[in-house]
Amino acid sequence: MEFHEKGYLVIRDAIDKDLLRILSDYLLIEARNGSLDDDGISRFSRYGDSLTEALLSYCQPIVERYTGKKVYPSYSYARVYRKGDKLAMHQDRPACEYSLTIPVSYEAPVLWPLFVMEGKKKVNIPLDIGDLLLYKGCDVPHGRTPFTGSRWVQVFLHYVDKKGKNAGWKYDKRKWLGQRPAEGIFKVH
Repeated sequence: MEFHEKGYLVIRDAIDKDLLRILSDYLLIEARNGSLDDDGISRFSRYGDSLTEALLSYCQPIVERYTGKKVYPSYSYARVYRKGDKLAMHQDRPACEYSLTIPVSYEAPVLWPLFVMEGKKKVNIPLDIGDLLLYKGCDVPHGRTPFTGSRWVQVFLHYVDKKGKNAGWKYDKRKWLGQRPAEGIFKVH
């Protein structure tokens, strides 16, 4: 299976663009209203939003199909990147055993690629609206160079193997999807 060999897989046109248009409008309204958080990477981000948590559940069968594993949803994360924002190469925490990254909308002259490491080789992966990148978040280093457009809305969805060592991260150790973390606790993707 290609996913298990490389640690990542691009799935083109996997999500309905009308659904993503609604999600984009919603997140941009939240950003305009000052309702999103500054996570040090983007001034506009949100952990565990109810709408993105619903998308997390919606995409669970996709993750199970391509990983060949039964998974628990862990958490969702949304960002509205602006010019100059970047994502340093990194690997994720245990709650991100299997991750999906989804471009929701953008205003940019070109697609803003995500980079993943395939062994010692840095691979440039441009994704368009509706495309998914499924990757092993804890194992595959990934990141982005500084953004040159004006806006890029991205959603990250994370899952753990039901029978794996990270199963305890189900719902990101919350009681249910969409439960807000305790005041003062901020979860960074």
